[in-house]
Formats: sequence, structure tokens, C-alpha cells
Amino acid sequence: MPFSLFLDAFIQRKIPSSSGEEQPVGYLAQYDLLAKAPTLAEEAPGLPHTRAGPKGAQEQWRSNVWIGPAGTYTPLHRDPHENMFAQVVGRKRVHLFAPDLAPFLYINKSGVQRNTSTIASEQELLAPSQDRPLLSNALASENSFVAELGPGDVLYIPQGWYHCVQSLSTSASVNFWYL
Repeated sequence: MPFSLFLDAFIQRKIPSSSGEEQPVGYLAQYDLLAKAPTLAEEAPGLPHTRAGPKGAQEQWRSNVWIGPAGTYTPLHRDPHENMFAQVVGRKRVHLFAPDLAPFLYINKSGVQRNTSTIASEQELLAPSQDRPLLSNALASENSFVAELGPGDVLYIPQGWYHCVQSLSTSASVNFWYL
């Protein structure tokens, strides 16, 4: 799908649904747009302290763009790298949990999703059910945090920390993973 069509359909809602039903939510997530658009890369050159130093240091970071309407959600998971998350447009809410809270977060036990929780939404996270009684321990912990980000805000997410992200409005974010 061309980027212009994504923007028209999911962000600006210029393309009506042919069935009369509500449009699906489109979310451009974890996309290396800066590698595909060199002009944009000049505007977001990465993290200086990861680019300096010995030859090959440029490979020590990776950027991703996240663009979508209100209501998009990135499920509770952890990343294998340090993360600087920058909010460019709109607002997002981020829930963070220290690695030691994993036993309370209902993490998948095996397979490629073993870095991700089985909790499917922010509503499910904030309203622990009888099926997930341990979740209350994580939410009440001094090692859990909530950050609401607006344009220009940057959040550091330490390696291994569990986090989920809820878009509160149409938004665009850029993150930089680095070693």
C-alpha cells in the first residue's frame, strides 16, 4: 500500500467504507521509514552518542516510525535493546513495568511471543479479572509507571522493561533502539 493511501484511508479518513461498516484501524507500526525516505532521515539523524566512536557504531542503533489514529495499541511486551521513544504528533500513554514484575504480567510461555503478554488491551490491563488475579500486584508495584507523552516528549525505556502503548489521538512517534 502506498504511504499516501495509508494516510488517506486511516489517518485522514478520506476513503469511505464500501460496506457502510466502520473502517478498520490502520497502524503503521515498527516501520523503518527513515531507511526508506533519506530526506526524513536528515530530520531525525538518530542518537549522537551511539553514532560516534569506532567504525561500525552506526549499526548499533535502529529507528522505527509508528503512525496511526486514536485507539491504536501496542501490546505489553519487552524489547531486547535500550529504547528512546519520541512523540512527534499527538498523544500516547505508556505503561511501564520493571522486569522483576514479569511473573504478574501473564507473559506467553513459549514461541516467538515469549516477550509479549497475553493481555490484549489497555482496558484489560487496567481492569484485572478473576482470570488474571496476579495483575493487581504489578499495577500496585512501585516499579510500575505510567507516562503520558505529547509532541516533543521523549521517554527512555530500559532494556527488558515491559511496556504497552495506547494512542490517545492521531499520532506519530519515532523510537531508537540502541545497544
